[in-house]
Amino acid sequence: MYLVNKVKEKDCAELSDMLQDEFPYIDLSKKKISEKLGKKNFFLIKCHQKNIILGFAELNFLEKKARLNAIFVEEAFRGQGIATKLIHHLIHESKRRRIHTIFLLVKERNFPAKELYIKNGFDFKEMHNKELDGSK
Repeated sequence: MYLVNKVKEKDCAELSDMLQDEFPYIDLSKKKISEKLGKKNFFLIKCHQKNIILGFAELNFLEKKARLNAIFVEEAFRGQGIATKLIHHLIHESKRRRIHTIFLLVKERNFPAKELYIKNGFDFKEMHNKELDGSK
């Protein structure tokens, strides 16, 4: 059984190590993750089984909407509904804060991520001509 909880200070080093390869274009150092924990406009959650972190998601609350900054599931645990579980928690927290719009950036050729977002109610409204990590 997988549990979803807020990220705690003790999780920061493990998360930083886990995420550096996946998101090299975002500063996800232990210090940066720790700083976000204390800010009300950031919501960081983990999916774990016992003491093993299987996945992570970060939501940034802006004025009247939220931005999904990152979502990640360890490769060995993909396809088991963990990302969907994380997204549902993000949506629930957004609604709790009376925010009804969540936006995100996803790489143009990241088809598994796009499929996941569509399956969970996201629409793709527009294409931004921006490069992330060498990809549009």
